Amino acid sequence: MAKKNNDRKIESLKKTADHGNMYAQYELANAYFFGRGAPQDHETALKYYRLAAKQNLPEAQYMVGHCYYHGLGTRKSYKTALNWFEKAAGRGNPQAHGYIGEAYKYGNGVPQDRAKALPHFKVAAKAGDSIAQVDLAYSLWEGIGTRKNRPQSINWYRQAAHQNNERGQFNLGLCYLFGEGVRKDIKTAFKWFHLAAENGHPRSMFWVGHAYLTGQGTRKNSSLAFKWFLKAAVADDSRGQTYLGMCYHDGIGVDTDLEEAVHWYRLAAAQDEPFAQYCLGLSYLDGDGVKPNKTTARKWITKAAQNGDPLAQKELDHLT
Repeated sequence: MAKKNNDRKIESLKKTADHGNMYAQYELANAYFFGRGAPQDHETALKYYRLAAKQNLPEAQYMVGHCYYHGLGTRKSYKTALNWFEKAAGRGNPQAHGYIGEAYKYGNGVPQDRAKALPHFKVAAKAGDSIAQVDLAYSLWEGIGTRKNRPQSINWYRQAAHQNNERGQFNLGLCYLFGEGVRKDIKTAFKWFHLAAENGHPRSMFWVGHAYLTGQGTRKNSSLAFKWFLKAAVADDSRGQTYLGMCYHDGIGVDTDLEEAVHWYRLAAAQDEPFAQYCLGLSYLDGDGVKPNKTTARKWITKAAQNGDPLAQKELDHLT
């Protein structure tokens, strides 16, 4: 029964859309784009978005840009996408401003220019776009295209965080962890890191693990520390990989396994994580999980020292 009703809705939309009604064209495109009541078909969705966009429906113009920007139902083309985003933005679509800002931020289809990105981020941020709020916050924090303004930056991070944006939650956590722009509060930092980690932010997963390891902001719990370091490591976070290696090396929350420790140190070291390079060097020096090899040990400890690890520099002095 439900399928028959959906089929009837799509037939009705298609009939009205094919008679040129832009609202029906847009709704039919949404049905195909999201697979709601119709098989997901980005190519057909783009066809109807384009028909509505040519009639100057701003939300349709935005979606045509979205399709070209991400290569959905067509070949990716940043320039074509920006043309449609500009049309949509000119007709008051705030999401389009967010994408134009992103294009200038990364140089997608236009020369990279963070200063030109800023006004577009402002429009989108004020309209509630959490991604733009984070980008605007970062620009204000670093003084990119504007004067530095830490209070305003934190305000935008907070707005994004309250919309469940993991980058906003992570950056707000950092502010509280280090007392930058706000009073230092490690419990509040842990709260925001945990929320961001639950939303899939890899570096936040590391900080949650670190909190459970050290007892900063929450009770010590070696099992939960291992859990979150593992999540971060699997998500390819280099610090998570390093600390997961430490867990295996020292038996924190898991049975000691020196070969596994070396495996994770190696992955993090390949990402230029200094402490991982140092730990990998020590593993080769002491023969922990690998055959001892002083030459390889020196190589990794040297890299760690060059990347600023103080323990590696001290160890290098002993090796020479």
